[in-house]
Amino acid sequence: MHFLPLGLLSLASLALAQNSSTLLTQVPHPQTSNYTTTTYFDPRTGENQTITYTLSSAANVIIEHDINWGPLSLLREWSSGSSPKVPSKRGFGVINTKAWPDATIVYRYDSCDTKKTLQGVFDSAIKEWKKGDPFLIFKEMPPGAYDENVQGVITITKADDGPDGSYWCWSNVAWANGNKGLRMNLQWLNKDGSGSCGQDLATAVHEMGHMLGLKHEHMRPDRDTYVKLDCTQYSPWTIQNCPAKPKCCPTDPSPGDRCCGDLHNFDITTSTNYAMYGPYDCKSVMHYSSSSILQNRPGGCTIAPSTLPTQGDFDAVCQIYKPQCTPWKNLQNCATTPDPVVCGTCSPITRGCHITTSCIDTGAKFHCACRAGFKAAAADNDVSKHFRLPWDNYKHLVFVPENTPCDTLCNNPHGFSPELCAEVKMQDMCPL
Repeated sequence: MHFLPLGLLSLASLALAQNSSTLLTQVPHPQTSNYTTTTYFDPRTGENQTITYTLSSAANVIIEHDINWGPLSLLREWSSGSSPKVPSKRGFGVINTKAWPDATIVYRYDSCDTKKTLQGVFDSAIKEWKKGDPFLIFKEMPPGAYDENVQGVITITKADDGPDGSYWCWSNVAWANGNKGLRMNLQWLNKDGSGSCGQDLATAVHEMGHMLGLKHEHMRPDRDTYVKLDCTQYSPWTIQNCPAKPKCCPTDPSPGDRCCGDLHNFDITTSTNYAMYGPYDCKSVMHYSSSSILQNRPGGCTIAPSTLPTQGDFDAVCQIYKPQCTPWKNLQNCATTPDPVVCGTCSPITRGCHITTSCIDTGAKFHCACRAGFKAAAADNDVSKHFRLPWDNYKHLVFVPENTPCDTLCNNPHGFSPELCAEVKMQDMCPL
């Protein structure tokens, strides 16, 4: 079962599972000493909500460490005055109007430079989600600077300089508290030149899951049936000047201490802005990795997040956009005539690609592509083993024949497209 918001923004990458199955909170992340707790009245649900947050440089309200609640101006508006306490309502029905209308995601880059840097990985994430949800439509608009008053368009940025001079990745969850100020940040490099959260496909896929409407799987109300949260093992990873093991369990004397802010990443959400679909999915690309805090529960499921969407992830997005998804599901029963097999292609159904590669749609055909930053173990000019193609949005990828491993790092594995893996020979057309 998946947990989806019907309104809230989300910043997701900090708990994204990597190939090493390491929780991202176990590696260095932005630190801050500025956490604030406030209560606001949500006019959409009639509920009072309490959040603990910090701010990005653009005054985006960041909660749960990687959730973008929305603009600070909106929070101030909803927090002004005193709102009467309204009994909480538990409901998990899908409100289709809180998703992107007609399953059409309208986006733009904030500059041509950002587009040059991020288009390769962003387009690759689109293709991964469209493999299981082909009804999704992505419409690109001309570049324009981020503006919290722009409606119905999500702006892709790559360098949000936080209040303490740090960077991280995040995204909206569907249309959040309205359709204004939508933003996804895929930071490429930290100020010191080291790699950060937005340079790999797994992060982009996770953030795009939020953009489509998925929330973190481990925050579902039925979480404790399947996995275990041990709050006694909590240690802050983004909050400065804190003890290694502050007392933050609900039964502790001061569970509201500012040093407990990072523990909110594991809060179970009961707001009616969210809905659940299908069985709990410990392999979801939206699930946190196992850690000293989030543990496997005997009789539950084994936490093993994927780096790409699972079938459960695809099904959950399908439920959000059910009117658009249903016709595509019906088409699965239609007889299809496969494309004739030509050089260097693969079948999206029977695959044929090595486990280290993906069978991706390049327009008219499917080809086996290495992960970004990898190539085959062969001479760079050996086009019988690997090559690149001069197609827009694909110059950063290395293509290989079927069943060919891609387990060798390129000379410049973290470079920008088209410099990424530039040593592999470019071909005008498929040579295999």
